[in-house]
Order: sequence, then structure tokens, then C-alpha cells
Amino acid sequence: MSSLNYIVKGFLAGQLCGNGREPLRKVTVKLYATENGPTSSDERYSFDVLSDQIVEAKEPHLIGEGTTDAQGNYEINLLGPYNDGPIALDLFISKIPNHDTPLDKGVQLSVTVLHPVWRDEAEGNVYSWNYCFSYSVWSGIRTMFDAWVLCGHLKLAQGSEKNIAGLTVYGYDADWLKDDYLGKAVTNEKGYFQIDYRGKDFKRTFLSPMVNIETPISLTQGPDVYFKVTDEEGTVWYAEERSNGFETERRSVPKCFYIDLYI
Repeated sequence: MSSLNYIVKGFLAGQLCGNGREPLRKVTVKLYATENGPTSSDERYSFDVLSDQIVEAKEPHLIGEGTTDAQGNYEINLLGPYNDGPIALDLFISKIPNHDTPLDKGVQLSVTVLHPVWRDEAEGNVYSWNYCFSYSVWSGIRTMFDAWVLCGHLKLAQGSEKNIAGLTVYGYDADWLKDDYLGKAVTNEKGYFQIDYRGKDFKRTFLSPMVNIETPISLTQGPDVYFKVTDEEGTVWYAEERSNGFETERRSVPKCFYIDLYI
């Protein structure tokens, strides 16, 4: 093995409902030298939220860190002494993809212990690690940030030759006092859309921002959703009535809600 740089790189994503996934953008990947952890044949994932005291105690063992790009890719050159041993990988997350408002201080999660098998390449000794968080784990992380999402596909009638890429899907909450606008998203070439919003977007009342609560007051916490679809010129392709939001399958939808819209 050459004496060049050690480089750890890869791709990170989180699973959404309906088999969707989103890249982990602008997440800090932190690597620590460690002698503890499972063997390479018994790799485990913990996803523990670390206290400030634990993070501070790990700092002397930090051997590299980097930030993922818009596609969830990262590349980290290891720094300091490294003895070719296992590497503990943590993630520091201050905000969720497509949500601009960060937590006050963010959270650091222990994820796993890597046992690199290095490839000797021109740029150095390289190890690649790609990972997609399961829906249950990623949903739990998103909950820390009050991150909600409406996602799905636009579906055309059989035989239709219309282009469903580049259409704008709007999501609304059918509230008893005043409907809430949740957000919008532009479809990709497969008609997929993802509308990201926060709980506060549908808990607004006439007393907001002093009092935010879904109305009428009940134990159900999700919005009652309905949709509209327009093209680039603003022509309406599809529009639901607000009464659709009171249908059983649309009432109080969960934090991640998938739907196919037939237009």
C-alpha cells in the first residue's frame, strides 16, 4: 500500500415513504480513530444522539471531517496520525434537506465503525462508503427538526402523450378556519414531486404567531391535504376541492405522506 493520502468518500441519503429518497445535503461527516467497535463481519449502526460532553471527549481522536454537497457526496482526506485501524463515523446535522431553518445547535449522531479495505489509487489510499438511512431511522431524525413532507408521482391517463416533467404541484391543508398553504414542488422527468414543510405551516391560526395549533383542537396532529397542479405558464392542469382534504385517507396525514395524483 502506498504512503499517499488516506481518503474516505461516498454518498449519503435518507429513505422517504413511497420508496423515495433524498440526498443528505450540507451534512458534516466526522471521522475518528478508534480501537473500539464491532468487527468488519459484524458491522452495526447505532444512530445515538451524542451529548456535548461525549462530542468534546472524542475531539482529540478526530482525524478528518467534511461536508456533503448538494447530491449527498462527500470526500475527506484523513489528517494526523492514522494506523490503518477502524474509523468511527459520526454525522453532525444542523438542518434537514430543503429546510432553510436550522436547529439552534444541531445534533451529532454516532452512526457506525468502518473497517476500511483501502484501494491504492493515484490520488492516495481510497475507501468508499455509501449509505442510505432506513425510513424509520431517517423519519426519526427528520422529526427532531419538525420536518414534514408530501411526496408522490403525477400519473397520466393511459395513452396520453403529455409531458409531466416541469409541472408545479401545490399542497394545501383544509383547515376549518383558514386553509394553509404548505408548499410547492416541480416534478422531475418521472413526474415525482416532493413538498417539504414544517408543522408550524399548518398549525397557524388567527392568533399566530402567538398561538399555533391545528384547528379544531384535537388529538390528531397532521394536516388534511389537497392539491393543485399547474404548468410553467400557470395554466391549471388539475385542481382538487378543499373537501378532498376531509376524505378519510387525506385527514391528518403523517409526517411523510406519499400519494399518486392522476391528472
